[in-house]
Amino acid sequence: MTTTTLTDPPQVEASNNLNLGTAAPSRSKIDRKRFYQIIGVCFALGGAAGFYIGMYGVEELIAAGIPWSPALVIGLSTVYLVALLGGSYLLEREMDEAEKQIARKAGEFANATFITLYPVWFLLWKGGLVPEPMHAYIFIAFLVSMTLSSLFYRFR
Repeated sequence: MTTTTLTDPPQVEASNNLNLGTAAPSRSKIDRKRFYQIIGVCFALGGAAGFYIGMYGVEELIAAGIPWSPALVIGLSTVYLVALLGGSYLLEREMDEAEKQIARKAGEFANATFITLYPVWFLLWKGGLVPEPMHAYIFIAFLVSMTLSSLFYRFR
């Protein structure tokens, strides 16, 4: 049995199979698989909600002035919140710092798009210059700007 003192240097085992000239992968295959599984579940939840709306009658649901049933609204809101909050929490645990920074930048760009577009359209509508804001289109613009900015920051 050997004893060490505070002045002894730490013992390091040498290994001949170190690849010092290659960069380590940013994520293991298992972590990447889990990352895509989380994305897939969120995508499936959104797809199921969209499929249900499509079967229910898109024209009726999108037509102005026709209220949606409370059960439909509560169900869709629940699916959306579960996918958004649950997916965000699980993805946060799987992301490395570089991915988190890309997501943050993409979110900031999408928020800037939203806070620029919506208030201007709303004010112009109140002044009678444009039709009422199409909330679905503004939300789609938010998602598209977030996706495009995410792709830009990821692959630039």
